[in-house]
Amino acid sequence: MCLNHCYKYINTNGVEIYLLSLSDSIGLIDTSIIPKSQLIEINQYHNQQDRDKRLLARSFLYSYLKEHDGIDKFDLAFNNYNKPYLKHYPKLHFNFSYSNDAVLVGVSKTHVFGLDVEYIDLKLPVNNIFSTIFSKEEKKYFHHLQSITEKQFFFYRIFTLKESLIKAMGMGLYFDTTSINCLSLLSGQAFIYKDDCYYSEVFDLHTHYQFALSYKSIYL
Repeated sequence: MCLNHCYKYINTNGVEIYLLSLSDSIGLIDTSIIPKSQLIEINQYHNQQDRDKRLLARSFLYSYLKEHDGIDKFDLAFNNYNKPYLKHYPKLHFNFSYSNDAVLVGVSKTHVFGLDVEYIDLKLPVNNIFSTIFSKEEKKYFHHLQSITEKQFFFYRIFTLKESLIKAMGMGLYFDTTSINCLSLLSGQAFIYKDDCYYSEVFDLHTHYQFALSYKSIYL
């Protein structure tokens, strides 16, 4: 498996990010490199596409690490919030995200980080759900937007930022997203949590997808 099969590659702030198309890359899945326990866990997903996206992500990551770093042990361990890491290489950070046909894989030797990719569904009733996710500042900004299109793209911008941030923090669904003001993140300010500083970036991928990266600063 090689970089030529990625339709997007970004190296930013010490994080290498690979965005793959499941439909274009499904034939590259190598299940032999994935530990049996992980294959059993992945096969519990009822939807074939959900299984294939996870197989592609792990197959790509493990093949990359084997080729570039000589790593051949891919057993996983988990933190208190069920975030996985490589049991034998705990200082090597990775993250996955999936949406529709997109599979996002990130890896870093220097930064704790989180990724989130979302397919922009213009039929999503954002007016009905934004209040459960947004902070007070974000709600105010949302209400001042004039068109539904502006609101939809703003919703996905904020949603991907929050998802990537709580994944970087290693907390997933255990964190109250309404306590995060992403407007400050978009202006380049840090989000401070338990003395750690997190920064974020948002990437627009034509009109169909958007993804965000959040990472913990290595500087105090």
